[in-house]
Amino acid sequence: MKQTSLVTVILSLLFFALSVFVNLTLFISQFSHSFSHLFLIFIREDQLFDHLSTLLFFCGFVLSVSFVIIGSWKDSGNIPQKIIMLILSTAFMYLMVLNCSHTPETQDIVDMFAIEGSIYHRGFFELLKDYSLRIILVICAYVFFVYLPLLFMILNIKPDENSELGKILYDMRPSINIVIIMLFALALQPYYYRDNLYVYLDIFALLVGIGMLIYVSRKHKEIFGFYERINFGLLILGIIICLICSSILAVSDNSFNARYTFLIFAFVGWCVEWMYNNTQNSDNQQ
Repeated sequence: MKQTSLVTVILSLLFFALSVFVNLTLFISQFSHSFSHLFLIFIREDQLFDHLSTLLFFCGFVLSVSFVIIGSWKDSGNIPQKIIMLILSTAFMYLMVLNCSHTPETQDIVDMFAIEGSIYHRGFFELLKDYSLRIILVICAYVFFVYLPLLFMILNIKPDENSELGKILYDMRPSINIVIIMLFALALQPYYYRDNLYVYLDIFALLVGIGMLIYVSRKHKEIFGFYERINFGLLILGIIICLICSSILAVSDNSFNARYTFLIFAFVGWCVEWMYNNTQNSDNQQ
């Protein structure tokens, strides 16, 4: 039977709370006239999702430093992994300070709800110019946290644990829960109301990732425990809600703030997961 770690339980509970909150706000904004702007208010700069991103960076910083201290105190883990933890803690601190010091531009209420200002209604080259960093971030999420982990599971590829590099790569591999949360983040997009090529490629990339996940769930049933099944169900529910509420997601390019928050959540969860497992494995070997 698949063993469930404390990190998996906490991560799954937080994912449940965040996904239900996003789904509810989208659904209410789509079908309630009185609260039709609820989701659009939350995604504005310096509002809820911006603050959640800052909080997640802070949690990533605190937890990374904590695992470095615990690892040094117990003399567990290897030096390269501790260096990676220190680099991540520095990166989290930098991003947290950057988020806190960022002053959002004054946004007119008319511009906020103008469909023409959305990322999904810009020309292809205009999109590449204005949103290159977002596109790179999304591509990295697909490649390193969806395609490669799932492809390795499909082909039964494992790094050589006898070598130091292979052991590090094996310990740091994203779990199926991290893949699911990443896919949920990438699914937070409109599925129509689009005018350029990139966003349709985004949908195609998402469908490929979902297809690979379904194949893995059928081929490796042993890695899908209770929490993995629940999280997979939340992913499917999220895709259905986004499909129904695409008109809300397409209104403003600030909807990327919700996507960005879930990407950060998945990344912090991945960091905590392998750091925790690394500490536990070192304790078991002693």
